[in-house]
Amino acid sequence: MKNLCDRVGPLPHKEFVENYIKAYYLPEQSIDQWVRDNTMYTIKQRMTLVTMMSHLSRKKRAQLTQYLDEQDRSRTPVLTS
Repeated sequence: MKNLCDRVGPLPHKEFVENYIKAYYLPEQSIDQWVRDNTMYTIKQRMTLVTMMSHLSRKKRAQLTQYLDEQDRSRTPVLTS
């Protein structure tokens, strides 16, 4: 097994993935700050995380969803004809 791990080498983007997975387990009081601070993840990635967190209250999930929707709208140019 060790030989196999040595041949594979370090995993690319390990910290990026670990941070995202750890965020899933954050308590409700901490997820607000994580969603706002971790802009290296796309809005869709953060939205998916919030949606999948079954331990969040409906109110908290709605607040975060609204925040991310607003962020998405402010980044998306409005096309006028």
